[in-house]
Amino acid sequence: MNIIHAARRLALVALASLALSGCETLTNMATSVRDAFAPAPQSDAAVEAPPAPGTSVADSSAGPADESAEDPLAPGFLHFVLPDSPWGTEGWRFEALAAKSTAGFIPLQSDARLGYHLKLTLWPDQYQVRVSLRGDTRLSQWVTVEAGRHTVIHVDLGVVTDDVLVLHGEDALKRLAESLALSRDLGLAQTFSPFRLIFDGGLEGRWHGPRSDGQARGTGRLELFRAQSRVARLENAQALPGARSGFEGVPVFDDGRQVAGRWQGRSLAEGSVMRFPDGRVFQGGYTGTEPDTGKLTLTDGRTWTGKVSNGQPTGNGDLTLPDGTVVHDVPGIDESAFDGEYECTAPSGRAVNCAYFEGERQASLAQYKRRDKARQAATAREVAQARELAEVARQTQPASRTDPMSKQGLAAAVAAAQENQARHQDAPAVDGKLDRPQLSNAARAASGCARVEGRFSTTTGLSKVSFDAGGRGHFWQKTYGGARAYTFDVDFRWTSTDSKMTFDYDEAVYRDAAGNEMQRTRMPGGTVACSYDGRELSIGGVSYFRL
Repeated sequence: MNIIHAARRLALVALASLALSGCETLTNMATSVRDAFAPAPQSDAAVEAPPAPGTSVADSSAGPADESAEDPLAPGFLHFVLPDSPWGTEGWRFEALAAKSTAGFIPLQSDARLGYHLKLTLWPDQYQVRVSLRGDTRLSQWVTVEAGRHTVIHVDLGVVTDDVLVLHGEDALKRLAESLALSRDLGLAQTFSPFRLIFDGGLEGRWHGPRSDGQARGTGRLELFRAQSRVARLENAQALPGARSGFEGVPVFDDGRQVAGRWQGRSLAEGSVMRFPDGRVFQGGYTGTEPDTGKLTLTDGRTWTGKVSNGQPTGNGDLTLPDGTVVHDVPGIDESAFDGEYECTAPSGRAVNCAYFEGERQASLAQYKRRDKARQAATAREVAQARELAEVARQTQPASRTDPMSKQGLAAAVAAAQENQARHQDAPAVDGKLDRPQLSNAARAASGCARVEGRFSTTTGLSKVSFDAGGRGHFWQKTYGGARAYTFDVDFRWTSTDSKMTFDYDEAVYRDAAGNEMQRTRMPGGTVACSYDGRELSIGGVSYFRL
Protein backbone atom coordinates (compact mmCIF):
# COMPACT_ATOMS: atom_id res chain seq x y z
CA MET A 1 0.00 0.00 0.00
CA ASN A 2 2.92 2.39 0.69
CA ILE A 3 4.22 1.79 -2.84
CA ILE A 4 0.81 2.65 -4.29
CA HIS A 5 0.57 5.85 -2.25
CA ALA A 6 4.08 6.84 -3.31
CA ALA A 7 3.22 6.20 -6.94
CA ARG A 8 0.10 8.33 -6.59
CA ARG A 9 2.12 11.20 -5.14
CA LEU A 10 4.62 10.96 -8.06
CA ALA A 11 1.69 10.97 -10.46
CA LEU A 12 0.37 14.17 -8.90
CA VAL A 13 3.75 15.89 -9.34
CA ALA A 14 3.90 14.75 -12.96
CA LEU A 15 0.36 15.95 -13.58
CA ALA A 16 1.13 19.39 -12.19
CA SER A 17 4.26 19.75 -14.37
CA LEU A 18 2.55 18.61 -17.54
CA ALA A 19 -0.45 20.84 -16.93
CA LEU A 20 1.83 23.90 -16.71
CA SER A 21 3.66 23.02 -19.93
CA GLY A 22 0.43 22.31 -21.84
CA CYS A 23 1.73 18.93 -23.04
CA GLU A 24 -1.44 17.06 -22.11
CA THR A 25 -4.76 17.88 -20.55
CA LEU A 26 -5.24 17.13 -16.90
CA THR A 27 -8.14 14.85 -17.68
CA ASN A 28 -6.19 12.69 -20.10
CA MET A 29 -3.24 12.53 -17.75
CA ALA A 30 -5.46 11.54 -14.89
CA THR A 31 -6.84 8.73 -16.99
CA SER A 32 -3.36 7.52 -17.84
CA VAL A 33 -2.18 7.64 -14.26
CA ARG A 34 -5.32 5.88 -13.01
CA ASP A 35 -4.84 3.12 -15.55
CA ALA A 36 -1.23 2.75 -14.57
CA PHE A 37 -1.46 2.92 -10.78
CA ALA A 38 -5.01 2.19 -9.64
CA PRO A 39 -5.22 -1.01 -7.59
CA ALA A 40 -7.41 -3.82 -8.76
CA PRO A 41 -11.07 -3.40 -7.61
CA GLN A 42 -11.69 -4.88 -4.16
CA SER A 43 -14.48 -7.35 -3.51
CA ASP A 44 -17.28 -6.50 -1.07
CA ALA A 45 -15.81 -9.00 1.35
CA ALA A 46 -12.56 -7.06 1.35
CA VAL A 47 -14.35 -3.78 1.90
CA GLU A 48 -16.22 -4.89 4.99
CA ALA A 49 -17.04 -7.96 7.01
CA PRO A 50 -20.11 -9.89 5.83
CA PRO A 51 -23.34 -7.99 6.57
CA ALA A 52 -25.28 -8.78 9.69
CA PRO A 53 -28.19 -11.24 9.46
CA GLY A 54 -31.17 -9.58 7.87
CA THR A 55 -29.15 -7.31 5.57
CA SER A 56 -29.01 -7.84 1.84
CA VAL A 57 -26.75 -7.01 -1.06
CA ALA A 58 -28.45 -5.47 -4.08
CA ASP A 59 -27.84 -6.29 -7.72
CA SER A 60 -25.86 -3.42 -9.28
CA SER A 61 -26.53 -4.44 -12.86
CA ALA A 62 -29.25 -1.77 -13.07
CA GLY A 63 -29.40 1.56 -11.28
CA PRO A 64 -32.22 2.31 -8.82
CA ALA A 65 -35.21 4.39 -9.73
CA ASP A 66 -37.36 6.57 -7.50
CA GLU A 67 -40.44 4.67 -6.47
CA SER A 68 -43.89 6.17 -6.62
CA ALA A 69 -44.27 8.90 -4.06
CA GLU A 70 -48.07 8.75 -4.13
CA ASP A 71 -48.03 7.21 -0.63
CA PRO A 72 -46.65 9.93 1.67
CA LEU A 73 -45.99 7.31 4.35
CA ALA A 74 -43.88 5.00 2.17
CA PRO A 75 -40.27 4.64 3.35
CA GLY A 76 -37.45 6.49 1.60
CA PHE A 77 -33.77 5.67 1.16
CA LEU A 78 -30.55 7.28 2.30
CA HIS A 79 -27.28 6.23 0.61
CA PHE A 80 -23.70 6.86 1.67
CA VAL A 81 -21.26 6.33 -1.22
CA LEU A 82 -17.46 6.37 -1.11
CA PRO A 83 -16.26 5.50 -4.66
CA ASP A 84 -13.17 3.54 -5.48
CA SER A 85 -10.60 6.07 -6.74
CA PRO A 86 -6.84 6.35 -7.07
CA TRP A 87 -7.04 9.75 -5.37
CA GLY A 88 -8.84 8.39 -2.32
CA THR A 89 -7.47 7.65 1.08
CA GLU A 90 -8.68 5.52 4.00
CA GLY A 91 -10.23 6.66 7.29
CA TRP A 92 -13.71 7.79 6.24
CA ARG A 93 -16.66 7.44 8.57
CA PHE A 94 -20.39 7.78 7.83
CA GLU A 95 -22.87 8.60 10.63
CA ALA A 96 -26.65 8.95 10.81
CA LEU A 97 -27.17 10.43 14.26
CA ALA A 98 -30.83 11.36 14.76
CA ALA A 99 -34.27 11.73 13.24
CA LYS A 100 -35.93 15.10 13.65
CA SER A 101 -39.45 13.94 14.54
CA THR A 102 -39.76 10.19 13.99
CA ALA A 103 -39.61 8.05 17.12
CA GLY A 104 -37.55 4.89 17.37
CA PHE A 105 -34.65 5.76 15.06
CA ILE A 106 -31.49 3.76 15.81
CA PRO A 107 -28.31 5.87 15.35
CA LEU A 108 -25.64 4.39 13.09
CA GLN A 109 -21.88 4.73 12.66
CA SER A 110 -20.02 2.96 9.90
CA ASP A 111 -16.36 3.07 8.91
CA ALA A 112 -15.93 3.07 5.13
CA ARG A 113 -13.20 1.93 2.76
CA LEU A 114 -12.87 2.92 -0.86
CA GLY A 115 -15.68 1.39 -2.90
CA TYR A 116 -18.15 1.42 0.02
CA HIS A 117 -21.92 1.82 -0.51
CA LEU A 118 -24.29 1.90 2.48
CA LYS A 119 -28.07 2.03 2.01
CA LEU A 120 -30.55 2.84 4.81
CA THR A 121 -34.31 2.41 4.49
CA LEU A 122 -35.95 5.15 6.58
CA TRP A 123 -39.33 6.67 7.32
CA PRO A 124 -39.80 10.10 5.68
CA ASP A 125 -38.17 12.76 7.87
CA GLN A 126 -35.06 14.87 8.26
CA TYR A 127 -31.97 13.07 9.53
CA GLN A 128 -28.80 14.47 11.04
CA VAL A 129 -25.78 13.09 9.17
CA ARG A 130 -22.06 13.49 9.54
CA VAL A 131 -19.19 12.48 7.24
CA SER A 132 -15.64 12.65 8.55
CA LEU A 133 -12.12 11.71 7.46
CA ARG A 134 -9.83 10.58 10.27
CA GLY A 135 -11.80 12.67 12.78
CA ASP A 136 -12.03 15.77 10.58
CA THR A 137 -15.70 16.60 9.89
CA ARG A 138 -16.35 17.10 6.17
CA LEU A 139 -20.16 17.30 6.35
CA SER A 140 -22.56 17.80 9.25
CA GLN A 141 -26.16 18.76 8.47
CA TRP A 142 -29.80 17.67 8.36
CA VAL A 143 -30.82 15.97 5.14
CA THR A 144 -34.34 15.21 3.95
CA VAL A 145 -35.51 11.70 3.08
CA GLU A 146 -38.74 11.72 1.09
CA ALA A 147 -41.29 8.94 0.72
CA GLY A 148 -40.27 6.50 -2.01
CA ARG A 149 -37.23 8.57 -3.09
CA HIS A 150 -33.46 8.27 -2.84
CA THR A 151 -31.12 10.73 -1.13
CA VAL A 152 -27.38 10.23 -1.73
CA ILE A 153 -24.44 11.40 0.38
CA HIS A 154 -21.60 11.09 -2.15
CA VAL A 155 -17.91 11.66 -1.49
CA ASP A 156 -16.24 13.13 -4.59
CA LEU A 157 -12.57 12.23 -4.36
CA GLY A 158 -10.42 14.81 -6.12
CA VAL A 159 -6.78 15.12 -6.95
CA VAL A 160 -6.24 17.97 -4.55
CA THR A 161 -9.46 18.24 -2.53
CA ASP A 162 -12.45 16.06 -1.71
CA ASP A 163 -16.08 17.19 -1.76
CA VAL A 164 -19.07 15.67 0.05
CA LEU A 165 -22.28 16.18 -1.92
CA VAL A 166 -25.94 15.75 -0.89
CA LEU A 167 -27.88 14.68 -3.97
CA HIS A 168 -31.60 14.30 -4.65
CA GLY A 169 -33.75 13.40 -7.63
CA GLU A 170 -32.06 12.77 -10.98
CA ASP A 171 -28.62 13.67 -9.66
CA ALA A 172 -28.96 11.06 -6.94
CA LEU A 173 -30.13 8.40 -9.36
CA LYS A 174 -27.28 9.13 -11.77
CA ARG A 175 -24.65 8.69 -9.06
CA LEU A 176 -26.29 5.52 -7.84
CA ALA A 177 -26.21 4.10 -11.37
CA GLU A 178 -22.45 4.63 -11.41
CA SER A 179 -21.88 3.16 -7.93
CA LEU A 180 -20.57 -0.25 -7.06
CA ALA A 181 -22.73 -2.97 -5.55
CA LEU A 182 -24.13 -2.39 -2.08
CA SER A 183 -21.81 -3.14 0.81
CA ARG A 184 -24.59 -2.92 3.41
CA ASP A 185 -28.36 -2.64 3.04
CA LEU A 186 -30.23 -1.97 6.30
CA GLY A 187 -34.02 -2.30 6.34
CA LEU A 188 -36.57 -0.70 8.65
CA ALA A 189 -36.21 -3.46 11.23
CA GLN A 190 -32.55 -2.40 11.62
CA THR A 191 -32.95 1.36 11.41
CA PHE A 192 -35.99 1.70 13.72
CA SER A 193 -37.10 0.07 16.94
CA PRO A 194 -40.86 -0.50 17.41
CA PHE A 195 -42.90 2.59 18.26
CA ARG A 196 -44.21 1.98 21.81
CA LEU A 197 -47.69 2.93 22.98
CA ILE A 198 -49.73 2.44 26.16
CA PHE A 199 -53.19 0.85 25.99
CA ASP A 200 -55.93 0.00 28.48
CA GLY A 201 -55.52 -2.91 30.88
CA GLY A 202 -51.76 -2.51 31.36
CA LEU A 203 -51.00 -3.35 27.73
CA GLU A 204 -48.01 -2.04 25.82
CA GLY A 205 -48.34 -1.71 22.06
CA ARG A 206 -45.35 -2.07 19.73
CA TRP A 207 -45.98 -0.59 16.29
CA HIS A 208 -43.94 -1.83 13.34
CA GLY A 209 -45.29 0.57 10.77
CA PRO A 210 -45.20 4.11 9.38
CA ARG A 211 -44.84 6.98 11.80
CA SER A 212 -44.44 10.73 11.71
CA ASP A 213 -44.64 13.66 14.11
CA GLY A 214 -44.41 11.26 17.04
CA GLN A 215 -47.49 9.27 16.00
CA ALA A 216 -48.23 5.96 14.32
CA ARG A 217 -49.57 6.33 10.78
CA GLY A 218 -51.00 4.20 8.02
CA THR A 219 -51.02 0.39 7.99
CA GLY A 220 -48.59 -1.95 9.72
CA ARG A 221 -48.12 -4.64 12.33
CA LEU A 222 -49.15 -4.01 15.94
CA GLU A 223 -48.00 -6.29 18.77
CA LEU A 224 -49.60 -6.22 22.23
CA PHE A 225 -47.52 -7.04 25.31
CA ARG A 226 -48.22 -7.43 29.02
CA ALA A 227 -45.27 -7.64 31.46
CA GLN A 228 -42.87 -8.15 28.54
CA SER A 229 -44.81 -11.16 27.24
CA ARG A 230 -46.64 -10.89 23.96
CA VAL A 231 -50.41 -11.37 24.25
CA ALA A 232 -51.57 -10.82 20.66
CA ARG A 233 -50.65 -9.33 17.31
CA LEU A 234 -52.62 -7.43 14.66
CA GLU A 235 -51.32 -7.86 11.13
CA ASN A 236 -52.28 -5.03 8.78
CA ALA A 237 -53.58 -2.90 11.63
CA GLN A 238 -54.76 0.57 10.65
CA ALA A 239 -53.61 3.54 12.74
CA LEU A 240 -56.54 5.88 13.42
CA PRO A 241 -56.14 9.67 13.22
CA GLY A 242 -55.40 11.44 16.48
CA ALA A 243 -52.80 11.08 19.18
CA ARG A 244 -54.92 8.72 21.34
CA SER A 245 -57.30 7.28 18.76
CA GLY A 246 -55.55 3.92 18.57
CA PHE A 247 -55.91 1.25 15.89
CA GLU A 248 -58.31 -0.97 14.03
CA GLY A 249 -57.65 -4.59 13.22
CA VAL A 250 -58.28 -8.25 14.02
CA PRO A 251 -56.13 -9.61 16.88
CA VAL A 252 -54.58 -13.06 16.83
CA PHE A 253 -53.89 -14.29 20.39
CA ASP A 254 -50.75 -16.20 21.31
CA ASP A 255 -52.58 -18.38 23.90
CA GLY A 256 -55.12 -19.75 21.42
CA ARG A 257 -58.07 -17.50 22.22
CA GLN A 258 -60.23 -16.71 19.21
CA VAL A 259 -62.17 -13.49 18.72
CA ALA A 260 -65.16 -12.74 16.53
CA GLY A 261 -64.83 -8.98 16.51
CA ARG A 262 -62.25 -6.24 16.06
CA TRP A 263 -59.76 -4.20 17.98
CA GLN A 264 -61.27 -0.74 17.98
CA GLY A 265 -59.20 2.18 19.22
CA ARG A 266 -57.46 1.13 22.42
CA SER A 267 -59.38 -2.05 23.29
CA LEU A 268 -61.42 -4.90 21.86
CA ALA A 269 -64.75 -3.57 20.61
CA GLU A 270 -67.85 -3.83 22.82
CA GLY A 271 -69.82 -6.96 21.94
CA SER A 272 -66.87 -8.93 20.55
CA VAL A 273 -67.13 -12.67 21.24
CA MET A 274 -64.07 -14.36 22.77
CA ARG A 275 -63.69 -18.15 22.83
CA PHE A 276 -61.16 -19.60 25.26
CA PRO A 277 -59.25 -22.81 24.48
CA ASP A 278 -61.03 -24.63 27.37
CA GLY A 279 -64.49 -23.89 25.94
CA ARG A 280 -65.51 -20.78 27.89
CA VAL A 281 -67.18 -18.07 25.80
CA PHE A 282 -67.42 -14.38 26.71
CA GLN A 283 -69.38 -11.58 25.09
CA GLY A 284 -69.47 -8.04 26.41
CA GLY A 285 -67.12 -5.20 27.21
CA TYR A 286 -63.33 -5.41 27.38
CA THR A 287 -60.43 -3.61 28.97
CA GLY A 288 -57.63 -3.94 26.45
CA THR A 289 -57.57 -7.61 25.47
CA GLU A 290 -59.32 -8.91 28.60
CA PRO A 291 -63.03 -9.48 29.31
CA ASP A 292 -64.40 -6.93 31.77
CA THR A 293 -68.20 -6.93 32.08
CA GLY A 294 -70.64 -9.13 30.21
CA LYS A 295 -71.83 -12.71 29.84
CA LEU A 296 -69.43 -15.61 30.45
CA THR A 297 -70.68 -19.07 29.47
CA LEU A 298 -68.92 -21.74 31.53
CA THR A 299 -67.98 -25.24 30.42
CA ASP A 300 -70.55 -26.85 32.78
CA GLY A 301 -73.46 -25.08 31.10
CA ARG A 302 -73.91 -22.30 33.65
CA THR A 303 -73.71 -18.65 32.63
CA TRP A 304 -72.31 -15.75 34.63
CA THR A 305 -73.44 -12.19 33.97
CA GLY A 306 -71.30 -9.60 35.70
CA LYS A 307 -67.69 -8.61 36.22
CA VAL A 308 -64.91 -10.85 34.92
CA SER A 309 -61.21 -10.79 35.87
CA ASN A 310 -58.50 -12.97 34.33
CA GLY A 311 -61.21 -14.80 32.43
CA GLN A 312 -63.09 -15.79 35.62
CA PRO A 313 -66.16 -14.36 37.42
CA THR A 314 -65.46 -11.87 40.19
CA GLY A 315 -67.58 -9.87 42.62
CA ASN A 316 -71.37 -10.16 42.67
CA GLY A 317 -73.44 -10.99 39.62
CA ASP A 318 -76.20 -13.19 38.21
CA LEU A 319 -75.73 -16.94 37.77
CA THR A 320 -77.89 -18.83 35.28
CA LEU A 321 -78.16 -22.52 36.20
CA PRO A 322 -78.35 -25.33 33.62
CA ASP A 323 -82.14 -25.59 34.18
CA GLY A 324 -82.56 -21.94 33.20
CA THR A 325 -83.07 -20.53 36.70
CA VAL A 326 -81.28 -17.22 37.25
CA VAL A 327 -79.98 -16.53 40.76
CA HIS A 328 -79.44 -12.80 41.15
CA ASP A 329 -76.70 -10.94 43.01
CA VAL A 330 -74.68 -13.95 44.16
CA PRO A 331 -71.02 -13.80 45.31
CA GLY A 332 -69.41 -15.58 42.37
CA ILE A 333 -70.08 -18.98 40.83
CA ASP A 334 -69.05 -21.17 43.79
CA GLU A 335 -72.45 -22.39 44.93
CA SER A 336 -70.92 -23.88 48.08
CA ALA A 337 -70.57 -20.28 49.30
CA PHE A 338 -74.27 -19.50 48.80
CA ASP A 339 -76.18 -19.13 52.07
CA GLY A 340 -79.46 -17.32 52.56
CA GLU A 341 -82.38 -16.09 50.51
CA TYR A 342 -81.84 -14.84 46.95
CA GLU A 343 -84.04 -13.26 44.33
CA CYS A 344 -84.39 -15.59 41.36
CA THR A 345 -86.02 -15.74 37.96
CA ALA A 346 -87.61 -19.07 37.06
CA PRO A 347 -87.12 -20.55 33.56
CA SER A 348 -90.63 -19.32 32.78
CA GLY A 349 -89.53 -15.76 33.51
CA ARG A 350 -91.47 -15.52 36.79
CA ALA A 351 -89.78 -13.81 39.75
CA VAL A 352 -89.34 -16.23 42.68
CA ASN A 353 -87.26 -16.57 45.84
CA CYS A 354 -84.47 -19.15 46.15
CA ALA A 355 -82.82 -20.34 49.36
CA TYR A 356 -79.43 -21.96 49.91
CA PHE A 357 -78.17 -23.46 53.15
CA GLU A 358 -74.37 -23.74 53.29
CA GLY A 359 -74.23 -24.21 49.51
CA GLU A 360 -77.16 -26.62 49.26
CA ARG A 361 -80.24 -25.42 47.42
CA GLN A 362 -83.38 -25.80 49.57
CA ALA A 363 -86.76 -26.98 48.39
CA SER A 364 -88.47 -24.05 50.08
CA LEU A 365 -87.80 -20.97 52.13
CA ALA A 366 -89.45 -22.65 55.15
CA GLN A 367 -86.95 -25.50 54.99
CA TYR A 368 -84.09 -23.00 54.98
CA LYS A 369 -85.50 -21.16 58.02
CA ARG A 370 -85.78 -24.40 60.03
CA ARG A 371 -82.19 -25.34 59.31
CA ASP A 372 -80.99 -21.81 59.96
CA LYS A 373 -82.73 -21.76 63.37
CA ALA A 374 -80.98 -24.98 64.36
CA ARG A 375 -77.68 -23.52 63.19
CA GLN A 376 -78.21 -20.42 65.32
CA ALA A 377 -78.77 -22.56 68.40
CA ALA A 378 -75.62 -24.56 67.69
CA THR A 379 -73.70 -21.34 67.13
CA ALA A 380 -74.81 -20.00 70.49
CA ARG A 381 -73.56 -23.15 72.19
CA GLU A 382 -70.23 -22.89 70.41
CA VAL A 383 -69.85 -19.27 71.47
CA ALA A 384 -70.51 -20.18 75.09
CA GLN A 385 -68.03 -23.03 74.94
CA ALA A 386 -65.36 -20.91 73.32
CA ARG A 387 -65.76 -18.11 75.84
CA GLU A 388 -65.58 -20.56 78.70
CA LEU A 389 -62.38 -22.05 77.37
CA ALA A 390 -60.85 -18.64 76.78
CA GLU A 391 -61.70 -17.45 80.29
CA VAL A 392 -60.16 -20.50 81.95
CA ALA A 393 -57.01 -20.13 79.90
CA ARG A 394 -56.79 -16.43 80.77
CA GLN A 395 -57.24 -17.02 84.50
CA THR A 396 -54.69 -19.81 84.73
CA GLN A 397 -51.79 -17.86 83.18
CA PRO A 398 -49.99 -14.59 83.98
CA ALA A 399 -51.07 -11.68 81.78
CA SER A 400 -47.55 -11.26 80.41
CA ARG A 401 -47.55 -14.65 78.73
CA THR A 402 -49.29 -15.70 75.53
CA ASP A 403 -52.82 -16.99 76.02
CA PRO A 404 -53.06 -20.73 75.17
CA MET A 405 -56.07 -19.85 73.06
CA SER A 406 -53.78 -18.09 70.61
CA LYS A 407 -52.27 -21.41 69.66
CA GLN A 408 -53.03 -22.91 66.27
CA GLY A 409 -56.40 -24.64 66.05
CA LEU A 410 -58.04 -23.47 69.27
CA ALA A 411 -57.82 -19.79 68.35
CA ALA A 412 -59.36 -20.60 64.99
CA ALA A 413 -62.25 -22.32 66.74
CA VAL A 414 -63.00 -19.30 68.91
CA ALA A 415 -62.75 -16.92 65.94
CA ALA A 416 -65.12 -19.07 63.92
CA ALA A 417 -67.64 -19.24 66.75
CA GLN A 418 -67.55 -15.49 67.32
CA GLU A 419 -67.98 -14.84 63.60
CA ASN A 420 -71.04 -17.09 63.56
CA GLN A 421 -72.47 -15.22 66.52
CA ALA A 422 -72.01 -11.90 64.70
CA ARG A 423 -73.98 -13.24 61.74
CA HIS A 424 -76.83 -14.51 63.90
CA GLN A 425 -77.59 -11.89 66.52
CA ASP A 426 -80.98 -13.45 67.31
CA ALA A 427 -79.45 -16.72 68.56
CA PRO A 428 -81.52 -18.24 71.41
CA ALA A 429 -80.16 -18.21 74.90
CA VAL A 430 -78.24 -21.26 76.12
CA ASP A 431 -79.99 -23.34 78.79
CA GLY A 432 -79.61 -26.80 80.22
CA LYS A 433 -77.36 -26.07 83.19
CA LEU A 434 -76.84 -28.97 85.59
CA ASP A 435 -79.06 -29.13 88.67
CA ARG A 436 -77.41 -28.00 91.86
CA PRO A 437 -78.65 -30.18 94.76
CA GLN A 438 -78.58 -28.77 98.26
CA LEU A 439 -75.31 -29.42 100.07
CA SER A 440 -75.33 -31.80 103.01
CA ASN A 441 -73.90 -30.81 106.36
CA ALA A 442 -70.92 -33.08 105.65
CA ALA A 443 -70.24 -31.29 102.41
CA ARG A 444 -70.38 -27.93 104.11
CA ALA A 445 -67.83 -29.17 106.63
CA ALA A 446 -65.45 -30.05 103.79
CA SER A 447 -65.61 -26.60 102.20
CA GLY A 448 -62.61 -24.37 101.38
CA CYS A 449 -60.06 -24.84 98.57
CA ALA A 450 -57.64 -26.54 100.94
CA ARG A 451 -60.09 -29.46 101.02
CA VAL A 452 -60.46 -29.93 97.24
CA GLU A 453 -60.18 -33.51 95.97
CA GLY A 454 -61.79 -35.53 93.16
CA ARG A 455 -63.13 -34.83 89.65
CA PHE A 456 -64.98 -31.68 88.56
CA SER A 457 -66.66 -30.44 85.36
CA THR A 458 -68.24 -27.27 83.98
CA THR A 459 -71.95 -27.29 83.17
CA THR A 460 -71.26 -27.89 79.48
CA GLY A 461 -68.84 -30.70 80.12
CA LEU A 462 -66.25 -28.99 77.95
CA SER A 463 -63.80 -28.35 80.78
CA LYS A 464 -62.82 -30.99 83.34
CA VAL A 465 -60.28 -30.96 86.12
CA SER A 466 -59.20 -33.56 88.67
CA PHE A 467 -57.26 -33.25 91.94
CA ASP A 468 -55.68 -36.05 93.96
CA ALA A 469 -54.68 -36.01 97.58
CA GLY A 470 -51.00 -36.08 96.65
CA GLY A 471 -51.05 -32.59 95.11
CA ARG A 472 -51.26 -33.64 91.46
CA GLY A 473 -54.02 -33.05 88.94
CA HIS A 474 -55.09 -33.01 85.30
CA PHE A 475 -56.90 -30.35 83.23
CA TRP A 476 -58.82 -31.12 80.00
CA GLN A 477 -60.77 -28.84 77.65
CA LYS A 478 -62.70 -29.26 74.41
CA THR A 479 -64.13 -26.72 71.95
CA TYR A 480 -65.75 -26.66 68.53
CA GLY A 481 -65.19 -24.49 65.45
CA GLY A 482 -67.91 -25.34 62.95
CA ALA A 483 -67.48 -29.07 62.36
CA ARG A 484 -64.03 -29.12 63.92
CA ALA A 485 -63.25 -30.16 67.50
CA TYR A 486 -60.06 -29.49 69.44
CA THR A 487 -58.78 -30.64 72.85
CA PHE A 488 -56.23 -29.36 75.33
CA ASP A 489 -54.60 -31.55 78.04
CA VAL A 490 -52.14 -30.66 80.77
CA ASP A 491 -50.95 -32.30 84.01
CA PHE A 492 -50.13 -30.08 86.96
CA ARG A 493 -49.03 -29.92 90.57
CA TRP A 494 -51.05 -27.81 92.99
CA THR A 495 -51.21 -26.39 96.46
CA SER A 496 -54.00 -24.34 98.02
CA THR A 497 -55.35 -22.35 100.91
CA ASP A 498 -59.05 -21.86 101.57
CA SER A 499 -59.20 -18.95 99.05
CA LYS A 500 -56.28 -19.44 96.61
CA MET A 501 -54.81 -22.18 94.45
CA THR A 502 -51.30 -22.27 92.98
CA PHE A 503 -50.60 -24.31 89.82
CA ASP A 504 -47.32 -25.58 88.36
CA TYR A 505 -48.00 -27.02 84.86
CA ASP A 506 -46.28 -29.77 82.93
CA GLU A 507 -46.11 -29.65 79.12
CA ALA A 508 -49.51 -28.97 77.51
CA VAL A 509 -50.71 -30.87 74.42
CA TYR A 510 -53.15 -29.68 71.69
CA ARG A 511 -54.93 -32.33 69.61
CA ASP A 512 -57.45 -32.38 66.78
CA ALA A 513 -60.73 -34.30 66.82
CA ALA A 514 -59.01 -37.48 65.64
CA GLY A 515 -56.59 -37.31 68.55
CA ASN A 516 -53.65 -36.30 66.40
CA GLU A 517 -51.18 -34.16 68.27
CA MET A 518 -51.05 -30.63 66.87
CA GLN A 519 -48.67 -28.85 69.23
CA ARG A 520 -46.87 -29.04 72.56
CA THR A 521 -46.09 -26.02 74.68
CA ARG A 522 -44.83 -25.09 78.13
CA MET A 523 -47.24 -23.21 80.39
CA PRO A 524 -46.13 -20.93 83.22
CA GLY A 525 -47.58 -21.54 86.66
CA GLY A 526 -49.62 -19.05 88.62
CA THR A 527 -51.89 -18.37 91.58
CA VAL A 528 -55.61 -17.60 91.20
CA ALA A 529 -58.50 -16.88 93.56
CA CYS A 530 -60.77 -19.81 94.33
CA SER A 531 -63.70 -20.89 96.47
CA TYR A 532 -65.19 -24.29 97.27
CA ASP A 533 -68.38 -25.15 99.13
CA GLY A 534 -68.06 -28.92 98.90
CA ARG A 535 -69.95 -29.09 95.60
CA GLU A 536 -69.08 -26.07 93.45
CA LEU A 537 -65.43 -25.18 92.87
CA SER A 538 -64.80 -21.69 91.46
CA ILE A 539 -61.34 -21.13 89.93
CA GLY A 540 -60.69 -17.65 88.62
CA GLY A 541 -64.43 -17.03 88.25
CA VAL A 542 -65.17 -20.25 86.31
CA SER A 543 -67.44 -22.72 88.10
CA TYR A 544 -66.77 -26.47 88.20
CA PHE A 545 -69.10 -29.01 89.82
CA ARG A 546 -68.05 -32.18 91.57
CA LEU A 547 -68.78 -35.36 89.62
